[in-house]
Amino acid sequence: LPPIIPQDCHSATPTHNYNKLLLMEEGQGAEPGSLIVCGSLFQGICDKRSLSNISQILYRTSNPVDTQYVAANDPRVSTVGVVITTKGKPVAGGAD
Repeated sequence: LPPIIPQDCHSATPTHNYNKLLLMEEGQGAEPGSLIVCGSLFQGICDKRSLSNISQILYRTSNPVDTQYVAANDPRVSTVGVVITTKGKPVAGGAD
């Protein structure tokens, strides 16, 4: 797990995030839609952000488990994602 409190990892240093996967979701009704962003920070977990203001995080897991690490956390390693539709519902998946 990434350190929850920076003091828990004295060797931690600020680092850049490299976007690995981006998935745009259409809005429902008056909602503007969202952007799923999976980057290299925090072991590759994803955020859900507002399309009308991508600085606004709509969802981020507070205590990730190993099944939520989606993207490669090394900027030199590629990440591939696949989105399919089954019975009218989108299904997303990713792999390093």
